[in-house]
Amino acid sequence: MGHLGGADVTIGGWLSVECKHRRTVPAWLKNALAQSRRNAGVSQLAVAIIHEEGQRHDGDLVLMTLADFESWFGDDDKPGNEGD
Repeated sequence: MGHLGGADVTIGGWLSVECKHRRTVPAWLKNALAQSRRNAGVSQLAVAIIHEEGQRHDGDLVLMTLADFESWFGDDDKPGNEGD
């Protein structure tokens, strides 16, 4: 995938992606998402919202797996992207 406008990845023109690689990801992040996935119904997208104490909620982070993101927001014929 190309490098355009400072983004690490360009997908279809509507999304600017910055990729960060780390040796490990904090377990509490993985656990938060795992909890969301356990609690999600079959037609629900599992996400974890990460909030920093004392900060506005509009700056919160949304965490999901790449597989779930692709399933919901990828090609129109993929599950989770049934025409709204």
